[in-house]
Amino acid sequence: MDVHKKTYTVVARFEEEVVKKWTTKASPQSLAQQLLKYFDGATIYSAYEAGFSGFVLHRELEAHGIQNIVVNAAGIEVAVNNRVKTDKRDALKLATLLEAKRLKGIRIPSEEEEAHRLLSRTRKQLVGDCTSVKNKIRMKFHQFGLIDADETREMTHKLVTETLANSPSKELAIVITAYWSVWKKFRRRNQEN
Repeated sequence: MDVHKKTYTVVARFEEEVVKKWTTKASPQSLAQQLLKYFDGATIYSAYEAGFSGFVLHRELEAHGIQNIVVNAAGIEVAVNNRVKTDKRDALKLATLLEAKRLKGIRIPSEEEEAHRLLSRTRKQLVGDCTSVKNKIRMKFHQFGLIDADETREMTHKLVTETLANSPSKELAIVITAYWSVWKKFRRRNQEN
């Protein structure tokens, strides 16, 4: 299966032949029901690439008795002369490799482990976002010659206040103030976690 936000592209193979191809709405429950309906009585194996959608699809398929694996995208074989990617090609490649037993699944975290990861990963993302906003403020100050290129002081609220006092235009002050308010929100969120 090639999994996307709005659709799943599915290719089913049996004895080295494609027996069914379809695209369906991205709904784990609907897909599980479709697979059970189309292949009633069969042992069903499935695979999709790990990505943004997490493991909800995996858990739903497993709950319906479908033996699913989630694979690392970097671990999927790519032919040297075949780098064109489409949803149908990706689904076919996964189905072919799955049938040939050439896919290795990743470890699926429990729902509890996934929830714990959410906190630490979100905090790390917020710290990165905060740094990005600070760098944008620094670049705006550089753009208008308000700080030297060799300025090494950390971008602090004190430095922003001092530098903003020398703003050559109200537009720059508005932009810096907007970035600054976002920075303050990120900082507060980081301190709460």
